[in-house]
Amino acid sequence: MAAARLCPCLFVAVLWLARDAFAADPAAAGPGDGMNVLLIIVDDLRPVLGCYGDKLVKSPNIDQLASQSMVFSNAYAQQAVCAPSRVSFLTGRRPDTTRLYDFYSYWRVHAGNYSTMPQYFKENGYVTLSVGKVFHPGISSNYSDDYPYSWSIPPFHPSAEKHENDKTCRGKDGKLYANLVCPVNVTEMPGGTLPDIQSTEEAIHLLNIMKTNRQKFFLAVGYHKPHIPLRYPQEFLKLYPLENITLAPDPWVPKKLPSVAYNPWTDIRQRDDVKALNVSFPYGPLPDDFQRQIRQSYYAAVSYLDVQVGLLLNALDNVGLSNNTIVVFTADHGWSLGEHGEWAKYSNFDVATRVPLMFYVPGMTTSPVSQGARVFPYLDPFNHIGVSAPQGQGKDVVELVSLFPTIAELAGLQVPPACPEMSFGVVLCTEGTSIVHYFNVSGRMVEEGKEGCDGTDRCFKEEPFAFSQYPRPADTPQWNSDKPKLKDIRIMGYSMRTIDYRYTVWVQFDPNNFSANFEDVHAGELYMMENDPNQDYNIYYNTSHGCHLVYCEQSQRVYELVLCGFSGVMKYERLTLVLFRKVGKSLCGLNCGGGFIFIRKADFVRDIPDKLVEQEGRNSPERLTKEMFEHLLQSNANLQLSLDRYSGQISVHAPSHKLFNEEFHLIPHEKRSLRPLKTLTVFMDTSRTSHKSVMTWRNPQTQHWEADVEFVEG
Repeated sequence: MAAARLCPCLFVAVLWLARDAFAADPAAAGPGDGMNVLLIIVDDLRPVLGCYGDKLVKSPNIDQLASQSMVFSNAYAQQAVCAPSRVSFLTGRRPDTTRLYDFYSYWRVHAGNYSTMPQYFKENGYVTLSVGKVFHPGISSNYSDDYPYSWSIPPFHPSAEKHENDKTCRGKDGKLYANLVCPVNVTEMPGGTLPDIQSTEEAIHLLNIMKTNRQKFFLAVGYHKPHIPLRYPQEFLKLYPLENITLAPDPWVPKKLPSVAYNPWTDIRQRDDVKALNVSFPYGPLPDDFQRQIRQSYYAAVSYLDVQVGLLLNALDNVGLSNNTIVVFTADHGWSLGEHGEWAKYSNFDVATRVPLMFYVPGMTTSPVSQGARVFPYLDPFNHIGVSAPQGQGKDVVELVSLFPTIAELAGLQVPPACPEMSFGVVLCTEGTSIVHYFNVSGRMVEEGKEGCDGTDRCFKEEPFAFSQYPRPADTPQWNSDKPKLKDIRIMGYSMRTIDYRYTVWVQFDPNNFSANFEDVHAGELYMMENDPNQDYNIYYNTSHGCHLVYCEQSQRVYELVLCGFSGVMKYERLTLVLFRKVGKSLCGLNCGGGFIFIRKADFVRDIPDKLVEQEGRNSPERLTKEMFEHLLQSNANLQLSLDRYSGQISVHAPSHKLFNEEFHLIPHEKRSLRPLKTLTVFMDTSRTSHKSVMTWRNPQTQHWEADVEFVEG
């Protein structure tokens, strides 16, 4: 919905009403001396920025923001397509909870009346403002960008937005086309402008109004570029001579990539300049010279975006608000630039799901900023040389679904509660976790040295991970594989990214009841980051069992089993992991019917407790030793561990081991069915002096070792 600029008198009246309502309700005084929020959301921006180590792209203004910010280098979207991703991080719910995988439903009607991040700020006394593409326009935001729930005044959409897909790209023959690659003379465009230029102008206009008003504001600014078509002022091409543009490092379709995982870039094929190439469907590669042109225009569009961000941040300086405004910069998802023979988004690869994410918090990511200080002077990408280093950099894996609780905490608001496993009827909760604890690097190192935690939701010892997912209509690429409508979805690819690997399973999906059947696995992918950072070599099938194998160090190591659950998706109750030995090395194998169990190395000496609390009436050892684990590995026994994720019961069975050939059940003293278990660290005592074995597990919420288990044979 395009909204014209509001009459200033009407806007001021809205502000006064908001101020009066805020002052009249003492309970609404949450912000107190809290800060304003400027949230910048970019469409289709992968982290090709100087502050992320890219040597080619000119992005001095975003780099300058990074130099004052906490920058996360491993941030991931929950689905690599616009509407589902934006609804996910603006509500703090995953796509399986918003039930939006396409563009054609409104979550408040089809899933639940979930509060949004701007709505939460509005309810806590902020004036909330939307400029440009924040929510995806259309059905998915009720044709209103969720106004009036989320915004104090109707959202602003630039008038030039309606021309985005028109024939405005001049070809070599002088005619106009709807091209993919589209450098333009801005003066020849309808209205003599472009959408992002208009959005910057409107955002600056709102900042000038807000500087005269003492009301706290939440201003979200959404930029279109580098979303296709790659339409930008033609002068930015000068920054990127074509002879300096290389192809992707892996411009081929990986040999072991399952067909269901491939994105056939259908929307790219529909552009006039791509149609003229007559490229075969679905794998036919684009000519090398055209690949370079796409990459050149993507980089040029990023520099054009950087100018808009620079003008906006400079305006924040000009109105004297840089000292009390939190600035958050991110994107809805990434974009493939020829990697794996793919273009656009629509996949679970890092190039499609990884996004830039940075937080500028005056006095926290920087020293206190005095009022009127120049923090963000505008930098011209045509003249500026050099890249500013990030103020702080977090390498931990984080998710966009954590934006809601993180920004709330930074602004001094109460962090929304964690969602229960089934949250369709819960108005306010979040499936993400605040990542503010990653900001204090020195404090973090202290925490890492502790044996336990102080009861916070997530501790630093827990392995961080990110979930993404993508739907497909069939096992092989179809014309609607990139953007299937809900009714056509038959397979869902669930993906987990840790610092060491990406693991994806493609499972049967029923769109009628939004259910995934993890016992019906159509394909799988496993990429190890240390040896395969570009995710080109799928080792999921590197075993005769059709399941993945992960090599783990044997000496002074234990296995940490990470159970990954998607709320409302995992329907079966028992999962089985098989540990076995082969060719002199310990292998961790995922049982084919098991689903989302992953294996992670943990430091044995650091993590093992000195003592277990003796259990009265039990013949359990007073001390666990590393020999117990080494003995098990040397015994060539197949050890089966089963976890009932709802009751918390662990079953152990080693049929070929002479001292461990019965099934044992370990029942946690306190049931933890309200929050699914995330991490178990397991130790087995296979001492020859005892005919019983003991197991201890680490509570994933508190990280304390739990020894008070009921030990039952049978």
